[in-house]
Amino acid sequence: LRGVSAVAVMIFHFEAIYLMNLDHPDLFPPAPSQSLHLALLGVELFFMLSGFVILMSAEGSKSASSFLWKRSARIYPAYWASVVPAALSIFVIYGISKHELSITLINFTMFQSFFGVQNLISPYWTLAYELWFYVLMAIIIRTKRTDAMPELCMCWIVFMIAMKLMQRSGIMPINNTVNILTLHHFGFFFIIGMMTYLVVKGNRTLMVFICLIISILSTLRGRSDWAEVPPVTYFLSTVVFELVLLAAATSRLKILERPSLLWLGQQSYSLYLLHMPVGLLLWMTCHWLGVDRLMAVVLSVPVTIGLAWLSRRFIEIPGQTLLLGTSKVRVLQSVQSGQSP
Repeated sequence: LRGVSAVAVMIFHFEAIYLMNLDHPDLFPPAPSQSLHLALLGVELFFMLSGFVILMSAEGSKSASSFLWKRSARIYPAYWASVVPAALSIFVIYGISKHELSITLINFTMFQSFFGVQNLISPYWTLAYELWFYVLMAIIIRTKRTDAMPELCMCWIVFMIAMKLMQRSGIMPINNTVNILTLHHFGFFFIIGMMTYLVVKGNRTLMVFICLIISILSTLRGRSDWAEVPPVTYFLSTVVFELVLLAAATSRLKILERPSLLWLGQQSYSLYLLHMPVGLLLWMTCHWLGVDRLMAVVLSVPVTIGLAWLSRRFIEIPGQTLLLGTSKVRVLQSVQSGQSP
């Protein structure tokens, strides 16, 4: 499912690159103008998957520090490797004046969104939400309250609804940092994933189902940001995602167990990080050579998948091995068996 999500986001961005204005490359087409713009909802599915596997991981963590270290070892090596081509794509297309060196350096921390610093490439925006979710989960691990997740999620839901109402009334300012720290929009998707995990695990209490239903119903407000996803479309997409996640988690969706899709899922993180700079660099190269921009999109798919495999093989796994102090074989075995999300 992670592979499917990454490919969906890649399709959305590659269509945007194809439609980019050659004279004004920083003017991406409005999302609703794209034929395949609903592929951007792969991000929402990503958040649901994170809620599922991170709660599973948190329950097996011995300490908050251990959990955070393992998460860092999982996400940072491939991310650091992606910052270089991301910065290169910005330089090649926009010139040295587009971003100061300090912006690139801050992007290496993955904390740029918390500092109000621009992301080098658009896919990076989701990482801030993931990081903050990890911190919240670490706090729960530290307080030994993972067994009270339904009740905690209910409190979180009330808080998110209150924050949304305060923003609408003007009491709370609307800015990116506040949105990340309160998670009042995308937090519902993390909760859907966590509650689905509990259902699959056998924890089918009333509170679990209440949290799950309220979180799904929250999508009836739609997505009113740049994505402009209508309420009904947003809600129905979430319902479909939930049904697919539930079917996959209970081994009732055999098509997802095909070796090719499992392999794609293993490359999904690097695929997500690398597709944008690859697409931008090939788009500019074809522009310089006078080649049809469609060629850039066509070439970007195999090039991105190939580079994602290389990143996975030579950066992600060795990086985890180095940071966790475990043998490469053990890391590979745990990842392939699904025990180390």
